[in-house]
Amino acid sequence: MKHEPLELGLKIEDAILVNEKLKDFVVYKSGKPRIDFKNKEAMKEYNIAILGHVFGLDMDFHEDALIPTPINRYLFIKNIFDEKDDIKDVLEIGTGSGIISILIAKYFECNVTATDTVSDYLKIAKDNISKNNLPIGKKYSNHEVFIAALREFCKEENNYDYFIYSCSDILLPSNLINELLKRKD
Repeated sequence: MKHEPLELGLKIEDAILVNEKLKDFVVYKSGKPRIDFKNKEAMKEYNIAILGHVFGLDMDFHEDALIPTPINRYLFIKNIFDEKDDIKDVLEIGTGSGIISILIAKYFECNVTATDTVSDYLKIAKDNISKNNLPIGKKYSNHEVFIAALREFCKEENNYDYFIYSCSDILLPSNLINELLKRKD
């Protein structure tokens, strides 16, 4: 592993110091600051604070996209890499903001190919990758090229050890994906 994140977690009062935009979403109950996590903008700003403080990442999210919880994403990925130490090349489909690809590239020393079919999400992912100066491979934006990447992945001899379908946070070994895609049902 290249780096270790700081202690996982960030108290709301500390998050406000890291990201002053959070002040707009804070209410005090019994003298303690609280954030309405049902509010998407509040969730976005809190996660930006966590990404910056805990993971040392500068990221943004598309207003219409899912706002991922970075600590959960990191722990999910870490669990996989703790069990499998031979993962070197990963294909992510549905990268969105790029958070999973970025965490993998930064903390697990893998070659990552991030893909998405939504051009607005892809632009944000590219910006996030660039801002954080990480070596993440090809980014596909249309369905034809996206399918070509998946077909490349499914060849007997491909360059990927793992496939991540981020929409459901499913991380599967390449041989299982090959079998799933061969099914006719």
